[in-house]
Amino acid sequence: MGGSPLLLTIMITLSAFFSETESTSFEIVNNCNYTIWPGLRSTGSSLNLSTTGFTLRSGASFNLSVPKSWTGQVWGRTLCNESSTGNFSCFTADCGTGKVECDGNGAIPPATFAEFELNNFGSGVDYYDVSLVTGFNLPMVVEPRGAGSNHCISSGCSADLNGDCPKELRVAREGSQGTVACMTPCTAFNNSRFCCTGEYSTPASCSGTVYTDYFKQRCPKAYTYAFDLTPYANQTTFTYSCATANYSVVFCPISLPAETQAETPAKEPTVSEQVPSKSKNHTIMIASIASSAGIIIFILAVVAGLWSSRRKRQQG
Repeated sequence: MGGSPLLLTIMITLSAFFSETESTSFEIVNNCNYTIWPGLRSTGSSLNLSTTGFTLRSGASFNLSVPKSWTGQVWGRTLCNESSTGNFSCFTADCGTGKVECDGNGAIPPATFAEFELNNFGSGVDYYDVSLVTGFNLPMVVEPRGAGSNHCISSGCSADLNGDCPKELRVAREGSQGTVACMTPCTAFNNSRFCCTGEYSTPASCSGTVYTDYFKQRCPKAYTYAFDLTPYANQTTFTYSCATANYSVVFCPISLPAETQAETPAKEPTVSEQVPSKSKNHTIMIASIASSAGIIIFILAVVAGLWSSRRKRQQG
């Protein structure tokens, strides 16, 4: 027996209402002066989203409804193109599917990415952070918004680390001097000390290096390496929490020149230059001595000239 049309309408309306209240709104914003291609990946048992990758022009935004208990990652890909055969690829943070949609794949390092764990164990509390653990390719922040965000803290890295990335960590385009991404020392050197593995696999034995200090000084509200436990404000870790909020994921929160991402040469000083070696100090000392000797010789020459002139006047 068929149901009442009125009852059916009410049920559909209520279903839509509860579906809306059981979701979180993400606004993904591109403040960069160039196009980016956001990627999204659901992790654990989370349902797949309506999109896993798309194109986002400069100045544009994209609204996405996310399941209330979603767990996953968001990141931005840059310098993307499609070949004549239809293969899509990006120079930074590519997901390797050969198309705009990432279909469950994550970002290939180096990549800046945001991590979310919404409605943790049904508690109504969301956990989130912006991670540089796999490197950096784009400035990025997560900003809680809405009624539940009054006492919540934004997380992220608004600085452009590509501009002064340490020389040994730079990633550049072929045939260009520009730096488009910044590797972690773990990726660059594959050393257990930098990767927090082996004998350095505990917080006590892997407390950070000059490289992690470089990331932390510029991005104090981002998660910078595996055991980054340095507190910010009242936080005890760099995983932030908020209840019943919606979120804005903003790329390039401080607008950058159009050429910054692709072609701006990396600036000095590098990390190695911030920690001078003995040979460098020795060079500085030699230069100082040479400079002082030159001044002394000049003074002696002036004194000799004056003495010679005075003697000639006396003889005349």
